[in-house]
Amino acid sequence: MKNLILILTLLLTTVISFNTRAQDNSSEEKETLPNTMFSVEGGYHYNGFNKKQGIGVKAYVWFLNRNSIGPEFHIYFPTKERNYIDYQFDFNFRRILVDFHPLTFDVLVGPAFRNTKDIYDSNGDFISDSTAMQRDWIFDGVNIGFGVGYRKGNHSFYFMPKINSSDSQIQLSTGYKFHFDPFLNRLFNRRYKLRKKRKKN
Repeated sequence: MKNLILILTLLLTTVISFNTRAQDNSSEEKETLPNTMFSVEGGYHYNGFNKKQGIGVKAYVWFLNRNSIGPEFHIYFPTKERNYIDYQFDFNFRRILVDFHPLTFDVLVGPAFRNTKDIYDSNGDFISDSTAMQRDWIFDGVNIGFGVGYRKGNHSFYFMPKINSSDSQIQLSTGYKFHFDPFLNRLFNRRYKLRKKRKKN
């Protein structure tokens, strides 16, 4: 686990360094990232903690063009070993590190909580032959992810592999995002653009 975190840290450091140089070299270029305030997202999710597949929905607030923060909710389908549904709630911060528009590379970090009937021993290992009578919330740890996205206008697709601070089991998310602004914000932007055009004329 320590080796995985070290490798990921070195990778992120390299990308951040590259991104800083790229921004310095293109400081006078026009910003390529579309500027929207919100995104709603959904897609497929796999979690190595419970060896389950599921679906997830997300809602993020964007700020300073490259940053977003918001909740994620995942539902995992039953398996033969775990014949019950699991729920997961995450709250993440994401930042786009490199913009090769329409391709972007971003990092994610945030806590993960899972609602399950899993039973674990004193070492934190799953007991496969036992099932809890009642559900309970479990703190899985802090997720750390590094992903890629493809954006065209207000639509984008994402792929995000993640590991966790308490376990090196891989998590995978892939799906679709829709980016949008609230109606009042769109109305304000249209009026602002019209005023700029009138001043130029």
